[in-house]
Amino acid sequence: MFVSDGVKDQLIDLLSKAISEGVNRLCTGALLEREAGLLVVRRASTDDYLPGNYELPGGGMDDGENIIECLCREMREETSVVITHVDGIALSFDYMSKSGAKVRQLNFIVRGEGEIKLDPREHDEARFVTQPSDLTGLMMSSESMSVILGALGRR
Repeated sequence: MFVSDGVKDQLIDLLSKAISEGVNRLCTGALLEREAGLLVVRRASTDDYLPGNYELPGGGMDDGENIIECLCREMREETSVVITHVDGIALSFDYMSKSGAKVRQLNFIVRGEGEIKLDPREHDEARFVTQPSDLTGLMMSSESMSVILGALGRR
């Protein structure tokens, strides 16, 4: 997998900032770019956390894992796609976990290989978006919406 030096440098700055701002936990979001657009997935209706909401594939770090390893693992687990390139870092955002921890989601612009196969326990739909109007009517957090709109604006 290729991660540019610029992304590595930016990531060091973002991680230092997260520590200084009291972030308790990090998680990832993957903006998978393909010819068809940017991938968004819908949380399964049976999920106990935000069922039916659209989001970016991603999730929290496991013990002993770095942020790029987390990004790749979560993408593979949730979509079966293997990340080949980390091309950039998009907007990040903070939220409070159920336990009250301050979580920062770092969102990465990625390319990857493989057919998209969702884990139906987590997500029940995948779609590609190419323009802001593709997001109309989708249930999604305002933070995720901002990240995706920002990424669409740079395409």
